[in-house]
Amino acid sequence: MFINTNAKSTVIVALLLAAVGGTAGLAIAGSSKGPLRCELRVTKSGGNVTLEALAFAEKSVEGTYRLMVDGSGQGGNSVIQQGGPFNADPAKPNSLGMVSLGSGSSYDAKLEVKAGGTSANCTETVAAKI
Repeated sequence: MFINTNAKSTVIVALLLAAVGGTAGLAIAGSSKGPLRCELRVTKSGGNVTLEALAFAEKSVEGTYRLMVDGSGQGGNSVIQQGGPFNADPAKPNSLGMVSLGSGSSYDAKLEVKAGGTSANCTETVAAKI
């Protein structure tokens, strides 16, 4: 498997934004260069955490994606997998899927996108007690 992880971030940014700006926070992890890029966007609002998988392309492409989320917390472990075909248009974010997560748990997420003979991978760690 080809791995091209260009960026990894944590939810500390989201926690700081939530502490300063109220109940909403945002953290982004993504691949920043290339004809095909991906992004995992974590948004916190109230007691909920949403993870959105996004693809960006320099030209219109058809491809496939795979989103894997492994979580653990007081309620046990969870494994979420989504995937399938997608069409990406240039110059805009293309939403591939969205996952709602419970607060108070830890999650490791990985997004793999493949299109036009290239691939991009993104990872994100969502810390406990969000």
